[in-house]
Amino acid sequence: MPLGLAYKTVNTLDSMVGYKNDKYIYFGWASARLDDLFNYIPARISGVLIALSSGALFRSIQKIRNSFIAMYRDGKKHNSPNSGYPEAAVAGALGVRLGGSSRYNGVLIEKPYIGTESAVDYLAASFDTIKIVRFVSFFGFFVSIVVLFIEKMP
Repeated sequence: MPLGLAYKTVNTLDSMVGYKNDKYIYFGWASARLDDLFNYIPARISGVLIALSSGALFRSIQKIRNSFIAMYRDGKKHNSPNSGYPEAAVAGALGVRLGGSSRYNGVLIEKPYIGTESAVDYLAASFDTIKIVRFVSFFGFFVSIVVLFIEKMP
């Protein structure tokens, strides 16, 4: 329980003050880095669960392979040290390319590409992403229960 409370505190602080502005530059920086540290392993576990879930959901070893390849190759490209891994896992599984040029408040921002485009129907890929997120949520819950059960065994 204390570790869960610490995690939630750090996560909430990052959401509240983890922005790059003058008011929160030091406090926000510390909470953002701590949040990155706390999420380092969970983000990578999420990527693995996404890869395995996409293969099980769509009954395709190739989706698992593509997901792991994209995660390994592109996971480090994201600005966040953690967000890129699950994002790349989904992109690889679905054969989509994410990133590139985007406009934020009228400013053009170039982001690195994550994934390799082999599918052209992004609407279908969006619905498939929802299926993967639902499946991986149940799969992750099941894995957690198994781990807790094994941990409690004498």
